[in-house]
Amino acid sequence: MIDTVVQPDIAVICDPGKLDEAGCRGAPDWVVEVLSRRTAAKDQGEKRDTYERAGVREYWLVHPTDRTLMIYRLADGAYGRPEVRPLVGETAVGTIGGLTVIWP
Repeated sequence: MIDTVVQPDIAVICDPGKLDEAGCRGAPDWVVEVLSRRTAAKDQGEKRDTYERAGVREYWLVHPTDRTLMIYRLADGAYGRPEVRPLVGETAVGTIGGLTVIWP
């Protein structure tokens, strides 16, 4: 039974067995949300908690106005404190080896 449906800005699913015609069944490996005034509270609260409970291994919150990035990594079933970085240079995706985001 599906009891939670979210629509992240970006989701990467490494296990093709989680995908079907309806979308992803189970937790993506990496989720990115780009914050806006309209979505910031939900992305930083309700969605963050949902991704943590579901087991999303890495969750990024991109603050385009402030040019900052908050990175949550799952450890022992919880995110803990985020790593906060400026949106400059490159940022490696911890859960996907070899993938790096280059910020403009």
